[in-house]
Amino acid sequence: MTAPARRLPVLLLHGFLGSAADWDGVRLTGRESEAVDLPGHGAATGLEASAYTLEGAARHVLAAADAAGWDRFAVAGYSMGGRVALRLAALSPDRTAAVAAISAHPGLADPGERAERLASDLRRAEALRRDPVTFLAAWYDQPVFRPVAARPGLRRRLEGRHRAVDPEEAARALAGFSTGLQEPLGERLAALGVPALLVSGALDPAYDRLLAAEAARHGFAHVRIDGAGHAIPLEQPARLAAALDRFLNLIDPCP
Repeated sequence: MTAPARRLPVLLLHGFLGSAADWDGVRLTGRESEAVDLPGHGAATGLEASAYTLEGAARHVLAAADAAGWDRFAVAGYSMGGRVALRLAALSPDRTAAVAAISAHPGLADPGERAERLASDLRRAEALRRDPVTFLAAWYDQPVFRPVAARPGLRRRLEGRHRAVDPEEAARALAGFSTGLQEPLGERLAALGVPALLVSGALDPAYDRLLAAEAARHGFAHVRIDGAGHAIPLEQPARLAAALDRFLNLIDPCP
């Protein structure tokens, strides 16, 4: 009797100041998943300097797939984790069967804009080292987090969780994973034929426009999550899980 085919497993990557626990509410149906702490977060601290880069983080995630015994997998990442997921798909398309990037910037094409963003992130990293409490308050005052600010309970929960992050480790991650150091990968992933899903929140208009345009440009799928801003895995975990299930089932249907 032939053993049933194993369904494609999924690696889940959190955002800046988060941890693997941010994915606890996102429950995928009928497939294995593993949430990974990215360098500078959760249990992934005190690593070699090379880990605090986008490529180093992608290799860190590959090591987690190796430890799980997964030759091929899908990867879904939120915000910073989405950018790591895209880098992983470009680095190892033979193993990455699909990628989902959630509220994740696809990369700045203009070198001048990248330089400005890197300089901004380096300043933020120093501010985080200097005064973590003030930095955290300012972080959630950004326009992309207005939906979180409108839900005081969620904001308090996130701020409490994020105060547990080591400021030096988080600052290393903020500087090393800067969007200013990220090359746009849409064209490369399209050429490699890696199926990609871009997910935006309906209450996050800047990223919604950006990701809808990027999906149209490269032939990627795009899903808009109602009732969510930028922090989709925390704001609307069930709706995000349903969107990921639909995408993955198109690539890897139930046997």
